[in-house]
Amino acid sequence: SKVGNKIPIIISLIVLLFGCFCCFGTIFIALIGSVAEEVETTGVYNEPYYDNRTPIGEVLYDNGGIKITYQGIYENLLSKDIKLFIENNSGKDLIVSCPAPPNMEINGYAISNYATTMYCELGPGQKTNDSISIYDRNLDEQGISTINTIKFRLCIKEDIFSDSKDIYVTLNL
Repeated sequence: SKVGNKIPIIISLIVLLFGCFCCFGTIFIALIGSVAEEVETTGVYNEPYYDNRTPIGEVLYDNGGIKITYQGIYENLLSKDIKLFIENNSGKDLIVSCPAPPNMEINGYAISNYATTMYCELGPGQKTNDSISIYDRNLDEQGISTINTIKFRLCIKEDIFSDSKDIYVTLNL
């Protein structure tokens, strides 16, 4: 009889504890999710190195229906990737590339040896996310462990035989 009177109390305590656990578990999962989202969208080099760093979302080029937007730098297994969002509203087929040397400088060092890659073709009205890969071995050769400044050239062409429109970009990280 004494045990029978305590069963509702024990059940109430279990329900209360389970409810608290679920509530705190949901808050914990929400916190982890928001941290994961922040890391996913800001990239590897998101902490300001100095005040004039290039913000994610900055438009690097916007002319003649062609728009190129900086989306951050992300670390890959063998490289650092400069993410770009490219929009072609020019009404023409386009090739956007970051050609091989001598078209990139990192922290004042010329990066060569085909250390960078990017080539994409876009039809009229197309948009794409693409990236310029900077291979770690090339950074290691120059003794670069932290990237502060990147300068590079993007080429925009209508086809492989046409003259290119060259865009010179500087990113401060």
